[in-house]
Amino acid sequence: MNRHRRTTLFRDGLVFLVLTAVIFAGAVIREVNLLLLFGSLLFCLFVLDWISGRRCLRHLKVTRNLPAEIYAGDSFLVSIALDNTMRSRSCWSILVEDRIQPLDETHREQKGLKDIVGWQPICYFPYLVSGQSMVKTYAGRIGVRGRYHTGPVYVTTRFPLGFFRNGYCAGQENEFLVFPKLGVLTSEWFRQHELMTQDRPSREQRLSRCSDELQGVRKWQSGDVRKWIHWRASAKHREIFVRQFQEFRQQDSLIILDQYQTDTQENDAFDNFELAISFCAALTKYFSQSAFGDFHFICSESETVYGGRTGRALSLGIMEQLATLTTAAEDHLANVLKRLPEQCGFDTNVVLVTTSPIDLSTSPRVAELRADPRINQFLSRIQVVDTSNPKFDRWYQV
Repeated sequence: MNRHRRTTLFRDGLVFLVLTAVIFAGAVIREVNLLLLFGSLLFCLFVLDWISGRRCLRHLKVTRNLPAEIYAGDSFLVSIALDNTMRSRSCWSILVEDRIQPLDETHREQKGLKDIVGWQPICYFPYLVSGQSMVKTYAGRIGVRGRYHTGPVYVTTRFPLGFFRNGYCAGQENEFLVFPKLGVLTSEWFRQHELMTQDRPSREQRLSRCSDELQGVRKWQSGDVRKWIHWRASAKHREIFVRQFQEFRQQDSLIILDQYQTDTQENDAFDNFELAISFCAALTKYFSQSAFGDFHFICSESETVYGGRTGRALSLGIMEQLATLTTAAEDHLANVLKRLPEQCGFDTNVVLVTTSPIDLSTSPRVAELRADPRINQFLSRIQVVDTSNPKFDRWYQV
């Protein structure tokens, strides 16, 4: 690895060098051999400090480990591992300096964070024996979601005398995402959501050969798996019987985020959009933790559907999309709603998250869709959540 070494002379070293030069000059002018010897010893200390510091950093290896999930407003830990690969030399007083900088300039301008230049956390390693590896951690908290850049890592030391600061760039540059801030879905939200969905079939029941809930036994049929044979029933009836299972499938869920905003420069509008992003993240966490059913997410600007079987992988994929979303100046909500009957079933729970009041039965934004009876019936089942509503905090609290 190509290391860019850098050596900086501190004020202490500069004063020491000037004093050494004055002693040398006085020794030469006065022809005092003792002062000449003393000046030579001082200069040797100066050179020894420069050489020792550079040699101390020559065989150090740095590794940084970031957490897999970082949420805005939550604390996280980053571990820095320093490995001394030298066989016969120890190291003292090593500083490892990391750097974190935001990358989304547009998002920073909307939030008023233009002056943020980043953070420079530092880990201190007091002593490393030859062949030893030591791990230090630093805690951080980032309040704004988005894309961030970390690195490069700088390794420095002022050992042994502190006249110089020797260092090099260890690389370790990475990009990471800060997911939206997670809040709490209140009991009022769950009651309201249950009222919206109680008239639909909550789960579908069907016979299965590969579920976990045993319903009974039945006679062997072509295509059955041998491991499902119920040997006790088969011996009793002197005929092959297999286990019959029951599979439950919960309702599918769909979240639509309306990114359209005409007053994106207003602070209230931007805060409402961030609240909508946070609410969608909380819904994603809630729905993706279900054991059954599919979950989908659509943002109005891209009109791309993200989703599939619930699970951690799906949740992380949607969180990555939410981390970088911005407001949109064009209205694409009608195009998204027009394709929904083809993309999801009639019993799917659909939640539309907006930043301004909208009534799908009268809003001019979807007037052309109400002419189709099939789509109009689908619109009547959508649960609309407006983050600008003063009563929104009864459903969701950050």
